Amino acid sequence: MSDTKITVIPILKNDIKDIEMTLNFQQEIEAPILKNQIIGTIQAKIKDEVILSRNIQIKEEIPKKQIWNYIQEIFLNYTKYLQQSLQV
Repeated sequence: MSDTKITVIPILKNDIKDIEMTLNFQQEIEAPILKNQIIGTIQAKIKDEVILSRNIQIKEEIPKKQIWNYIQEIFLNYTKYLQQSLQV
C-alpha cells in the first residue's frame, strides 16, 4: 500500500477522550465502480474542531457482473456442494 498517505497529528493527552470519528459512506453502491471513485469520507474532530478529513476511495475497479459470471458462480458452488456430499 505504497500509495496510502499517513498523517500524524499531535494531540494533547487531555484531548484524547474528546476525539470523535465520523464515517460517511454510500452503503449500497452499484457496479461498475471506477478506480479512485470517492464513496465517502472519514472525519476526526476534537470537540467541534475538525482535525482531519479524508475521502474514502476505491482502490481498484469493480466491473459489473454479466449473466455468465452468475452462471459460473452457480456451477462452482454446485460443484463444491457435490464434492462435499460425496465425501460423507
